[in-house]
Amino acid sequence: MCCHAAMQIDLCGGIFGLPEFASAPPVLTFASVIQGEFTSGKRQTDVVPIVNEALTRRMLAFTMSTRSVRKENQAKMYKIVRFVGHGILNRAVEGAKRSKHNAALGIGFLTPPDIVIELCGKRSTIKRFFQEFTEQEQRFNTKFDRQIVFGLAHNDLHGGNLLLDSQGLVWLIDFATVKDNVHVLMDLSKFLASCLFLYLEDHVNESHIQTFAKLLFATPDATTALPLIGGEQLKSDPTATFVLELLTRIRHCICIYEIGDDVPDNDGVPFALAFFSWSARMLSYSEPSIHQKTRASFFALAGAQRVMWEAGVDVGPTALEWIEQCRTVWEGQKGAD
Repeated sequence: MCCHAAMQIDLCGGIFGLPEFASAPPVLTFASVIQGEFTSGKRQTDVVPIVNEALTRRMLAFTMSTRSVRKENQAKMYKIVRFVGHGILNRAVEGAKRSKHNAALGIGFLTPPDIVIELCGKRSTIKRFFQEFTEQEQRFNTKFDRQIVFGLAHNDLHGGNLLLDSQGLVWLIDFATVKDNVHVLMDLSKFLASCLFLYLEDHVNESHIQTFAKLLFATPDATTALPLIGGEQLKSDPTATFVLELLTRIRHCICIYEIGDDVPDNDGVPFALAFFSWSARMLSYSEPSIHQKTRASFFALAGAQRVMWEAGVDVGPTALEWIEQCRTVWEGQKGAD
């Protein structure tokens, strides 16, 4: 209760104003900080301390104030088939009509996009792929019972609700949606998806983003740090290294939320299902840009293959190859930890 009250003080500060909020320069959202980094082309802000302050000092105590561990079916809890239906299949039906007004709303649904070939090794459409995915609903509902950690959720954690004031202080706002007894990765997976889909625009090479997608969805457990990947090509791209630095820190926070003496072995599925859910869900947003749509589609496809692979569905040689390659990268990181 004390933690909850403390977070409400932050909310009141955002509503009624604090001295820091009243003076220039104005308060910045975390989203605008990221976008400003890319626009300027310079490393002006170190995002690691901001993420640390927000997720491990403020949100962690708040979330864990009602912490519990129990078995739950994650496929049902995250409603993955429902969100695929709403975010992908229903949008596919509307794609032709909507694309007349906004090309981004129809992209990826009307033609066989390259990302299906990249991830699946066959020529298909996103609509057809996810129609086949939903046919596995009964299998999902019997395969994904897991012991997972529950707590108090902000329930709308994204870069617009994380503020940085003129004194460098971090504030979390908009706690109107707080909900108890929620998987502790609900907030963090939405925050991660927001950073990857909503704020990067066209500043990051898509091949790097796709590498991040494959790696994240091959996550093997709740303790291994995000591996350093991409080789010299990625290291020579300052925007890609910035994103990797951000992902590495968020991954670190995710591990902190999931672990505990009373938690059984973690196979990475709790994170994969949470993150897949948000990847599919964000495709239903009303006015995405083409970049947002493309990235969310790629992540949703990669996540769906991890889900099917875990459920014992044949994902084909192409998907199996990239999953196994990424798992090998994670295993290498375990030895380095």
